[in-house]
Amino acid sequence: MNILIHWKEEYSLNIHRIDEQHKKLIDMINVLHNSLSQNEKDDILDQVISDMIDYSFIHFRDEEKYFIQFGYENATEHILEHQYFLKNAEKLRQDHSLNDPTLKYEVVMFLQKWFTNHIMHSDKKYQDCFINGGLK
Repeated sequence: MNILIHWKEEYSLNIHRIDEQHKKLIDMINVLHNSLSQNEKDDILDQVISDMIDYSFIHFRDEEKYFIQFGYENATEHILEHQYFLKNAEKLRQDHSLNDPTLKYEVVMFLQKWFTNHIMHSDKKYQDCFINGGLK
């Protein structure tokens, strides 16, 4: 399985609110990773997964509010990525409840890969738009 995600300055968008949300999401993914490594009970894993998906929804809602506020030109494409994530994360959450041990690791690997890729490629694209709009 992948190792823990550690916050790197290259992840920073220099937008405090978004960076703090990204850090919290990374922490939640790492909690899930640690829970799996320590063979926590399924109900704990279910709760961690649910909390992480719920917080992702809140984070995406905030980003999408700023897309409208600042007239971000690639908003539609970015929102589709959010919808893809939520759809797949929800499917993984439902599959996890089937108690397949390999799915637990698939959840963590999906989250780690998707999240870091999304920050580095998709979120970096709106950085200038948000900062130029006055978000710091």
